[in-house]
Amino acid sequence: MAKVPEFAAFPRFKDLNVKSLLFYQVQLKSIRLKILRMEEEEGNNMERYDHLVDDVDSAYHNLLLQLRSLLREYNAHSLIADDALLQYSQVSAMADPEQYNMGSLRRWLMREDGADGYVISKGGPDETWGKFENEASTDSLWKNFGTTIRALVLAKPPPKADLDLVVTHPKTKIDGLSKWMVYNLAPFYWTWQRQKQRAHRKRLQEQQEAIEAARGPEPSIRSWAVENANEKDVQPESEAEQEEQHTFESMSEHTALRFTSALSTVIACLIPVIAIAVLTQVSGTRNLLLCITGFAIVFAILLISLTQGTTSRTEIFAATAA
Repeated sequence: MAKVPEFAAFPRFKDLNVKSLLFYQVQLKSIRLKILRMEEEEGNNMERYDHLVDDVDSAYHNLLLQLRSLLREYNAHSLIADDALLQYSQVSAMADPEQYNMGSLRRWLMREDGADGYVISKGGPDETWGKFENEASTDSLWKNFGTTIRALVLAKPPPKADLDLVVTHPKTKIDGLSKWMVYNLAPFYWTWQRQKQRAHRKRLQEQQEAIEAARGPEPSIRSWAVENANEKDVQPESEAEQEEQHTFESMSEHTALRFTSALSTVIACLIPVIAIAVLTQVSGTRNLLLCITGFAIVFAILLISLTQGTTSRTEIFAATAA
């Protein structure tokens, strides 16, 4: 969590905060009833208050001291309740964690090269960050590619999980294309890289098994030299792979925003050029209007896709109408 601030999610304990405020409310009402009861009982003796104050042994004086104590407790409880209410409102206003980050954290907590399930509580693994289920994708690479492309065209928000968590890291408002790159494109790329590494290790293992199978009881000098050369080629690469092994992959917001900003700029420059080039080759008013309508629709779709979450409907309508 210290290295990846987006993983620093902590429970709000919303139910406990509400119970605490309700307990304060009951205590304050009880103190108020006692104050009103004391005022009613001593209301007839308030004409000669100076004599009652001088008589330190009177019952009213003792009740007055008790009243002051109750008022002091009342004010103290009021201040505490107000402070608790303010803290509760501040905690409730803090941002919720991203569901994709919480899913990545759950997978890392259960992986052997991560926490390996050692974050536990009574009864099993600690499910503060959600239930530990088999969230690893078993789909083929082509199916993952199709899912990634569909996520770009048909953007859907992640399913809302009732985790009652809050993140201390300030939440940055990013556009839909950047989210797609971080949550869909980057994981697909990492999956592709892992499959390439597994295929490479499998080839090396098959090569090693073939060398061992070809080794006879009395290997010749030539076969030993070939085998020794292959082992020299394989061993450093295997050690390098072990050194470069990471427990999780991440992408910074700066990298995603820089890439999407460059892509948006290139597309924005190409759209009018392509539109002008096509319109100059179109003949007939009807065909010209159809092309203009098509480019307007394409422009609106690209505007929504590239600036989703950062542009209002009014701005999109104004840009399309212009």
